[in-house]
Amino acid sequence: MICQVCTHDKFKKHGKTRDGQQRYRCCDCGKTCSEPKPLYGLATDISKAAQALGMLLEGMSIRATARLTGLDKDTVQRIVEVAGQQCHQFMADTMQNLTCTDIQCDEVWSFVAMKERTAFFQGGHVDAGDAYVFTAIDRETKLLICYHVGKRDSEHALEFTSKLGNCIAD
Repeated sequence: MICQVCTHDKFKKHGKTRDGQQRYRCCDCGKTCSEPKPLYGLATDISKAAQALGMLLEGMSIRATARLTGLDKDTVQRIVEVAGQQCHQFMADTMQNLTCTDIQCDEVWSFVAMKERTAFFQGGHVDAGDAYVFTAIDRETKLLICYHVGKRDSEHALEFTSKLGNCIAD
């Protein structure tokens, strides 16, 4: 653990928080802090977060997952958000210079908040309505090379193809 104020690495125990977590005091500047949270700022145990993600991947709802794991609904949503951000970063870092010979591109329809017709008549939010998930999958390995979520228009199709071009080796 390194002090955020003075970048010193010597600490002494300095009591506990209300939750029972150990607090430490920097020997150099006197600033107090607690151990960093293991899951990107979430105090949730990693095994509990993995269990919640497993339930969601099996098709359970967020509320049902919250009931069965004993976590709050907002905590489950935050776990999903953190996992999604990490997956996005992982794909951006690793899906580069791929040598694929046969790629299948597809689109999946869904909607955000309400269907397009309802959004048109109610004058909903700009992002509300139909949404398409564009996917590119390697036919041989079934590797998801890239994806893009957006409307079904030329702007989003070009953005998807440029993402795909960035993933494939020249």
